[in-house]
Amino acid sequence: MKDCLKSAELFNLKDGLNSTPLEKRKSEFTEESKTKAARRADIIIYINPEIIIPIEVERHENIDAGLGQLLQYQADIDKKYGILTDGYRWRFYNNAYLLKEFKLDEIFSDPELFIDFWKEYTKPEFYYLSFFEERGQLKLLPSDLLVEKRRQDFFNAITTLIRGFKNKLKIEGYFKDFDKKEQEKKAIEITYAYIIQFILYKTLVDNDFGKFKKEFEEKVEAIQECLKAKQYGKILAIIEEISNTISKNIYRPFAKEQKFITGTLYDLIHKPKNDLHDVSPWLDIFVFIKNYNFANVKNEILYLLSLFNSSIIEKVLKSNLKSEHEKGYLISTTSIKQFVRIPIITEDNQFIKDEIIKKTDEMLALEDIALADLIDFSGVMIQKFDDMEVAGDNLVLEKDGKQIKCKIKKDKNLVEKTIKDISENKKLFKEKQIILSELKSLPAIDFEKQKEIKDYIDDLGFVLYFGIPIKKVGIERAKEIKGEYEKSRFYKLIKKYA
Repeated sequence: MKDCLKSAELFNLKDGLNSTPLEKRKSEFTEESKTKAARRADIIIYINPEIIIPIEVERHENIDAGLGQLLQYQADIDKKYGILTDGYRWRFYNNAYLLKEFKLDEIFSDPELFIDFWKEYTKPEFYYLSFFEERGQLKLLPSDLLVEKRRQDFFNAITTLIRGFKNKLKIEGYFKDFDKKEQEKKAIEITYAYIIQFILYKTLVDNDFGKFKKEFEEKVEAIQECLKAKQYGKILAIIEEISNTISKNIYRPFAKEQKFITGTLYDLIHKPKNDLHDVSPWLDIFVFIKNYNFANVKNEILYLLSLFNSSIIEKVLKSNLKSEHEKGYLISTTSIKQFVRIPIITEDNQFIKDEIIKKTDEMLALEDIALADLIDFSGVMIQKFDDMEVAGDNLVLEKDGKQIKCKIKKDKNLVEKTIKDISENKKLFKEKQIILSELKSLPAIDFEKQKEIKDYIDDLGFVLYFGIPIKKVGIERAKEIKGEYEKSRFYKLIKKYA
């Protein structure tokens, strides 16, 4: 085994000393290295201080028995590379994903193929690229990615992610202008904010909300191409776009922290040159959400989404995340509930939770409405127009003095508001003229209705939190429900501090 690792024609590693400081290790390996949890990896390879590869050695023809131990070593040293071997078969992993298996006779018969793989495997960017490309022998079906089926993997991965993201932000100097205590506080707040945001975002992707899935697929492809071309600044721009979308439309707490990070991302994007370490904290989160399918937790996430955006939860999160020595930094559906004290659901109040889920879904669905859903454009052959206006029950399109009437199918008031906004902002179109295809696809969002639903959901959240007795729900009863909870002794307290 050692001869194989030291072979100049293969791994080309030297026998290292256990006493060598980590920052000085390069292209070497050690035997029986002690990990922080007192478990001992058979061998650990150090390509450099960042790329560290534990090796689990099993007896011949018993290789499968070592996978669990290898994954534990990965977790112990916070590294995601790993090699499992029985001397004859050599399996190379990224997290739990088998990227490639070589048999010993394959290595000796075509060493150049193996060497090319080894060089690629130990490149820093390969770690991320392997999540975007179909490499190796392990190809997971969508059902295999479900959080419910991989609960323990999810729990372990997110614990490591939170710790790693928080530390990377500190290492990269994002908080260098703050004292140590404030650095820790900001790192924790921003870590929680970002990871909750991106999990909620991926939940919308996996449940086919609006255009989220198509846009996510496009971003995955764009990031993959940027990694190949080492255009890390463009990756930062993609991450910034996602983050801003989430913060604006999905998860709003931590606005100040969001602004701080957005400013930092802006500075990084406009650096003359970006390195992989500049973008790795956000790539870690993106890779994490890509690896899990949240389709089976749609209703639960919608429920949490509605509560997270309430003034009550914002206050709870802000106060609880000030702790300098948080234990675990665990986020999952269960641990989030424990952390922010989600209301206990019983047979008596289940109908309120169901209403919150229903209305949150309804509120998000309003984002999907386009003008083509409200106006009948059938029969319109001309593709470009000079002007437009709402007249009676029609949208009137004008071209060279001629008018074409398009029947408004529903929501005339919303159509009028949308057309007015469009007329005042011709920059929505690529050309000065009105393009029919672009006009059809423009969103027609009823912001007043969204606010009405949002206020109603917040009121239901208050009712759940403080056990306000109500017998029926319905947005038509919103004033009645609000009147009930305003009688509560908690109301003035929340109004004062939220």
